[in-house]
Amino acid sequence: MHNLFIFESVVIIQIIISINSIQMKYIVVTNTINRNKDLVERSLLASLNQPIKPAFVVLIDQNELPLALDKQITANTVFIHESVNVKSVSAARNSLNIPQGIEWIIFCDDDGYMAKNYSEILEEKIQSNPGIEILAGKIIREDTNTHYTIRHKNFNSLK
Repeated sequence: MHNLFIFESVVIIQIIISINSIQMKYIVVTNTINRNKDLVERSLLASLNQPIKPAFVVLIDQNELPLALDKQITANTVFIHESVNVKSVSAARNSLNIPQGIEWIIFCDDDGYMAKNYSEILEEKIQSNPGIEILAGKIIREDTNTHYTIRHKNFNSLK
């Protein structure tokens, strides 16, 4: 049984699934379709550069022609680029093969990115709330440091 966790942070929407664990063995999954390469690369680099390193950073590429990403990303040994021929974000995410031993999956939007200390905050939240089942966070605009909508303002965050 998987517990569902929802986090939104710094122009980012993420869903985290746990397999009842307190260790931080995680992957980051970003799916993309028809998005600017620079935005996708920014998201991927933020995931790859977390202080608590993910086991893998997976890009599920739904584009007709797969994105040609910078070597700084593709040469990273934890990066996996998967092309899928589906139009639905849910179907693309559901196509993911979860590597053995992974206990946390973070789904990140392709136009969002993690704060520099996101993995440390996440680990603290997981360790301090062992029975946690659902968390919700906020999307914060980068330009104004405010919430996008009232809905975003009224829910919890990682902070």
